[in-house]
Amino acid sequence: MTAASGVVHEKFHSSRFAQQGGLLELVQLWVNLPARDKMFLPRYQSILRNQIPVVKLPGDCGSVRVIAGEFFGMKGPAHTFTPVHVWDLRLASDQPFELKVPEHYTTAPVVLKGVAHIDAESAIETCAKRWA
Repeated sequence: MTAASGVVHEKFHSSRFAQQGGLLELVQLWVNLPARDKMFLPRYQSILRNQIPVVKLPGDCGSVRVIAGEFFGMKGPAHTFTPVHVWDLRLASDQPFELKVPEHYTTAPVVLKGVAHIDAESAIETCAKRWA
């Protein structure tokens, strides 16, 4: 979604979910627009699971869903004003995997399940919270 020219954004879920509850996993990444694009027309992009390319990692380490930007030559379906790469890594083992990110990009790993070891001394634990 591009909020752009002052749109107020609010998330809604189905009335069935509101009544019965269930598991909801949601991750949002908000990226500031460049000054020249702040008054652009708002738009919403509906991206379905089957539109997101999946790249298999070497050595059966797992896979990467490419949501925005590019990974190993595969381009994600999300259109962005600011160049970003949004990758959903699904690691299948404890094997080390080196992930190279573009120089001069800010990197923000978010771990939804488990623990990711960034290097020999740094780890990121899950940030997901479960509500009863």
